[in-house]
Amino acid sequence: MTVLNIVKKDDEGSRLKEGSVIVEEEEISTPEIQDFITNMWETLLHPVSPDEAAGVGLAAPQVGKNVRIVLVRTKGFTETLINPIWAKRSILTKVDKEGCLSIPGKWVKVKRHMQIAVSYSDRDGIKREKNLSGLEARVVQHEVDHLNGKLIAG
Repeated sequence: MTVLNIVKKDDEGSRLKEGSVIVEEEEISTPEIQDFITNMWETLLHPVSPDEAAGVGLAAPQVGKNVRIVLVRTKGFTETLINPIWAKRSILTKVDKEGCLSIPGKWVKVKRHMQIAVSYSDRDGIKREKNLSGLEARVVQHEVDHLNGKLIAG
């Protein structure tokens, strides 16, 4: 297991503003993808320095690989989401502050849907759909933005 470096917004060569490619179904079980997911979890759960906070989510582009994989770790929902798509979303939205591991120390007010339904494959390649609300919905929307090359602060 390896803790990966978090790519910061202003890092030279950063690909945070690029879109990510789909992980093909047959790729999910490969050692390369499984090891990468393990290392992403290690990175999310064990910050490199005391100055870095442990996050509630991490997207593959934040550790230098533009593939459609995100991790979510909240009290109500801990999961690896491969090729996530939020299929449905509530009309109701809420503005709240968000931070980002790639933009340390900055908090930005962001408007998000309060509820979403997300479709994805899990780490075992099983297709799932989950209805999320509150923090879980916010985190998934934030991380999917990363997969689409979007940051909370341009």
